[in-house]
Amino acid sequence: MCTTIVVGRNRSATGRVIVAHSEELGRNSAHRVSVVPARDVAAGERFPLHSGGDVPQPGRLARHVCTRIFDKRHYPGDHTSGINEHGVAVANNMSMMRGVPESAMFDVVPGGVIWTEFLQLLLERATSASEGVAFVGETCERHGLSCDSGTMIAVADADEAWWVELAREGHWAAERVGDNEVSVRANCYRIPGFADSFGDPANQQDRYNLDRHEFLDLRLSALPTVSVPALMALLREVYEGTPLYQERPDGSPFGTGVRTIARLNTEGCTVIEPRAGSAARLAHLMWCCLSTSLTGVFVPFHVGVSRVEVH
Repeated sequence: MCTTIVVGRNRSATGRVIVAHSEELGRNSAHRVSVVPARDVAAGERFPLHSGGDVPQPGRLARHVCTRIFDKRHYPGDHTSGINEHGVAVANNMSMMRGVPESAMFDVVPGGVIWTEFLQLLLERATSASEGVAFVGETCERHGLSCDSGTMIAVADADEAWWVELAREGHWAAERVGDNEVSVRANCYRIPGFADSFGDPANQQDRYNLDRHEFLDLRLSALPTVSVPALMALLREVYEGTPLYQERPDGSPFGTGVRTIARLNTEGCTVIEPRAGSAARLAHLMWCCLSTSLTGVFVPFHVGVSRVEVH
């Protein structure tokens, strides 16, 4: 269960789109930062899907830096956020679809695509946000969604950003984030019409989601421009100083029944900057914290970094 903020270029302090994301997948899904080099693809090579079937590969896969699930025994997916050499950034939020019971939410849909596979495929091939949106929509229609009842993907480049909301059976909708807009997603659909048609009614009205939407919408509306440090601060929020704030007898803001933005079980927290004006290997940047954002440190990783050291 995640939180994502997308900043339109005119609201951004950098003059470019910024994406901020907090990943709370659970299931012991520790994360790592990974640098994936570009490579040429052999003729006829295809991308194997966890749920069966495959997707054709392009002639070349793009270099990217990303957060990835460390141990696949706990979750079959892989990529959870990242940015590629073309400055295409991606992040994801789960949602709940109308008519799919909680007991069946994570069932394998034969031939379907897992949300992590959508992110990996986007990072490997998209050269722009709009191209990435078209790919997600076409792939959703052709294969459908698996291992989730619903999901939404933020797809951005330096100049524009989109939300693509997906439901099972090939249903999807896309909405561009305005240049003067900051758009927030917790864990329910927000595209008008699509949310009413496909969102689970209880989930759409759950304070677990609405508290984050309302708090972040209010805080962000008060900022004339939104900077990278401001996004890091928002990802660290536990609502201290507001009516939402609660703490346990030991002083911890976690585990109180209020769904804070910062979480004790965060596996990866990123602020992603598609940038322009310098070499691609230096321009595009992902700031990453691999623990709770409340006390963790955001470390910068350029797309061109040669490797991530193991200590």
